[in-house]
Amino acid sequence: MLSSIGGTASKMKFLHITDGDKKFIPPFIDFIKRNFDESRHEFIVYSRFKKRKLSGIRFLRLNNLRSLFEVRKKIRDVDGVILHGLLDFHLVANLMLMPRKAKFHWLIWGGDLYCYQHRKKSLKNYVRYLIRKLLIKRIGNVGSYFYGEVALAKDVFGFRGKWEKCLLYTSNASDAYFPKKRLASNSTCTRFLVGNSGYEANNHLLVFQKLHSQKEFRDFKVICPLAYGNSIYIKEVIARGNDLFGDKFEARQSFLPHQDYLNFLQEIDIAILDSSRQMGFGNIVPLLCFGKTLYLRHDIEPAQTLLKIGFRIGDAKSPLITKLAPAEVQQNITLSAREFSTNNLISHYKSFGFV
Repeated sequence: MLSSIGGTASKMKFLHITDGDKKFIPPFIDFIKRNFDESRHEFIVYSRFKKRKLSGIRFLRLNNLRSLFEVRKKIRDVDGVILHGLLDFHLVANLMLMPRKAKFHWLIWGGDLYCYQHRKKSLKNYVRYLIRKLLIKRIGNVGSYFYGEVALAKDVFGFRGKWEKCLLYTSNASDAYFPKKRLASNSTCTRFLVGNSGYEANNHLLVFQKLHSQKEFRDFKVICPLAYGNSIYIKEVIARGNDLFGDKFEARQSFLPHQDYLNFLQEIDIAILDSSRQMGFGNIVPLLCFGKTLYLRHDIEPAQTLLKIGFRIGDAKSPLITKLAPAEVQQNITLSAREFSTNNLISHYKSFGFV
C-alpha cells in the first residue's frame, strides 16, 4: 500500500504533488505499485476547490499555514519531489515558499509551459509569469519526452537544471495499443480527426477550410473531440463545421471511457492536429501505434522529435492531405513499439532514482 501522509520519514523517498487528474494519476499510481517499491512514494492531492478523492492518498488544499508547514517538512525529508504539472498558479506561488527546490522534478504538461504566451495580455498575467519564472529557475529537473520543451523552458523561464527524458504516463506507453488482430475496414468513407480538444490552439477553422477545398475525398466525415476547452470557441467550431460539412461533421462533446476512446481512434483514417504548441501527445501515441495517417506542424514539437526518430508524419501546414503508403504505416508501427514501450517508461523513471 502507498505510504500515508503520516508515514515515517525513513520510508519516504519521493513526494508526488498532483491535482489528482483521474485520467493520468490513478494509472500512474498503479504503474508505481507494479514496478517500484511503493513504500518510497507518497502522494499529495491538492486543490483550491472541491475535494478530489483518490484511494489511499491524502488530500490537502494548501490554503492554510498548517498544510503549508506540513508540506515543507515532507519536502525536507524526501530525496525528490515530483510535480505532476504546474498548471495551478496558486500551487506555483505556494511552491515558492518551499525549501530545496533543486530536488524538484517538474513533469511538463504543456499548458504549464506555454502559459507564457499570455503574459502580455494583462498586468496580472505578467506578474504571474514573473513568479512562475522565479520558481522554474530554481527547479533542479524537468521531465519531458521532447527536448524542445526543455529548450523553451530555458528560453522563457530561465530553467537551468537537468533534462530527464520521460514518457511521463502510462497513456504514452504503446503496449496496450497493439491489438492482437487488426481488422481492415471495408468502409469507403474516410474519417478525419481534427484537433484533440476545444482550444483555439488546435486551429480547427483553418483545417476545416483546407478539408473543404480537398477534391480527392468525396465520401468523408470530419470528427472533432470537443469535450473540454473554451466554450465560446467550441460553439464557433461547431457552427463552422456544420456550415461547411453539414451531416458529414460530428462534434463529440462527451468524455468517453479510455477504452472506448481508443476504439474510436482505431476507426480514424487521417488525424490532423494542427496545434501551434505541443499538445495531444496522448492521442499521438495511439494514432501512430494504430498505423493511422498523422499530420502535425513540422515547425514545432512534437513533430520535430518524431521526424528525427524516423516517423512518417505529414505537415499540417501542407495544402494537400493524402494517406500514408502501407510501407510508411508499418514503419510507424515498428517505431512505436520500440520508442513508446512500458520498459522505456520504467527506464525513464529509474533515471529519476526510482527503485
